[in-house]
Amino acid sequence: MELKQRELINDDDVANLFGHSQSLEWGNMNDIERLVEDIVFQSNTFGKLFGDGPYKGALRYSEMMGQNFMKYAMYGKGGASFTEEMRPFPTWMNNMAVASRGADHLKGLGLIEKFQRRDLSQAYFGGSEAADLSIPDYKGASTAIIENQVALLNSYGVCMFHWMLDPAGYMPESYYGDAYRSITGVDHDSEQLTRDGERICNLEKAFNSRIGMRREHDTICERWMWEPTDEGMYPGKVAADMFETVLDEYYQWRGWDVKSGLQTRSKLEELGLNDVADVLESDRALARD
Repeated sequence: MELKQRELINDDDVANLFGHSQSLEWGNMNDIERLVEDIVFQSNTFGKLFGDGPYKGALRYSEMMGQNFMKYAMYGKGGASFTEEMRPFPTWMNNMAVASRGADHLKGLGLIEKFQRRDLSQAYFGGSEAADLSIPDYKGASTAIIENQVALLNSYGVCMFHWMLDPAGYMPESYYGDAYRSITGVDHDSEQLTRDGERICNLEKAFNSRIGMRREHDTICERWMWEPTDEGMYPGKVAADMFETVLDEYYQWRGWDVKSGLQTRSKLEELGLNDVADVLESDRALARD
């Protein structure tokens, strides 16, 4: 729809994509329903091009048309995002880049930055910096902390939105931890519970490392990276100005290699994942300490 609106494709191009004429007008729900059906059933060129999501679809269509349409595709780490503005929120951007499932908002859904929760920033980091959108401090750290908590909560099988209503919803010593101990009889303190979540995140990371994913894959789409925004940390500037700084901090808090984005043996052994370290080392997917 945007390509048509910007006159980057014409009526003939649309007919070639869909096998029939189609208006592709914003807000036309009939168009949207037909697009969804095309993708589900891969009943025409459009459906076949975009059946694997916007990232691969945009690559294929750019090649087909001999033009670069990647700047109009919305994705993080090759995965499709739901529709929400990312650029003013460095933690949110970082999460979309590093999530084990690309652009997965449920992997690092947090309140510290998005709602400027200074109380939660204070609880985790002893200051308000993580909730301050004007500085990059603790934004990568927030992603790491939140991912651990989300992994732990997912293992409990509780609803993420219920957790968000809790004023201290990230804390493992809250009633979720009490319920876990009562039901299972496993008496883990808050530090052990946090490590449980961290172990899950590191195991997910290991799967991605084995298939060749490195730091260069922890990224976001061109639109989020380079289109300026008037809100957030750097009004009038672009996310690329702070993206690498936040990503560096994320790896540092994770205990992973900053240059490659790979895990280290020392971190994995600290978490009791010695066997995972052995597999990654045999696959040449482990960083040197």
